[in-house]
Amino acid sequence: MHILINEHSIQQQAPTPYAADRILIEFSDALDTLEPRRINDSDDPDENRDPIYSHSSIFSLRLCAQMTLKDLFYTERDHDSETLRKLRTVRTSLLRRIRNGPYIDTILEKILHECTRDEAGSKKRLDESTIAGAAYFEGILVSLQHSPHYPPGDIEVYFSKGEEPQPVEIEHYTSVDEIKVRRRHYWPHPKHDKSMPTYGVIGTQMDLPPEEAEKVLNAGIPIGKRVFGRSAKGKLYAFHRHHSNEYHGYPVDEEELRKRARVIYNYLRKLGWCD
Repeated sequence: MHILINEHSIQQQAPTPYAADRILIEFSDALDTLEPRRINDSDDPDENRDPIYSHSSIFSLRLCAQMTLKDLFYTERDHDSETLRKLRTVRTSLLRRIRNGPYIDTILEKILHECTRDEAGSKKRLDESTIAGAAYFEGILVSLQHSPHYPPGDIEVYFSKGEEPQPVEIEHYTSVDEIKVRRRHYWPHPKHDKSMPTYGVIGTQMDLPPEEAEKVLNAGIPIGKRVFGRSAKGKLYAFHRHHSNEYHGYPVDEEELRKRARVIYNYLRKLGWCD
């Protein structure tokens, strides 16, 4: 999945540069935690990670009143030695991810679209922003902590590509803890689950009861657009997010996964989940 860094969440929320450094550490850790979500089904080693998008204005924005993001990256403060080592790693990682783009505004400026969000009682236009990009790509939006307008939890925008704007819910995170603890809910899909009254034979039949499927889902690992989990018997399952935090799922044939999505197969194999 595409990861997008929310430039609108950089709002001088840090009282000091030292506090800004701590926010950057948490933000970098959140991006690291989401790294498996970038994996896609391509076997091409140059194409098997979806991009991380930022906005071309990001380095000029102020996380604290005293310094721009660029200033924070290229200067050091008097932290303890352990924090300094961590900050140097964080700066290198973040610069590698955002210094050369891709920048979402240069992409969306060529695409007819409209994006608005209800904020402080009025509609705020967000065209050509990473928020609009998250709606367009159905990606994940990551905000820096303590932004007053972007607290933890998914956000809703109205998005259109030339037609009437429709509500779109965007998967949104601000911290590692939020990424790790957010509970997922299993929803039996008629395509896969015979317990549903409209069950058919379109998809692979889910062979777990809903309660057990939800346990497997919440113990699973998000990779790309899916969550992969293993049952107590060692059987592999894939779950797709279809609305808010609801997922449907089905059993996965390991050999078929190896043929069709080798990068994901190899990732799961390293975890001991595939033979």
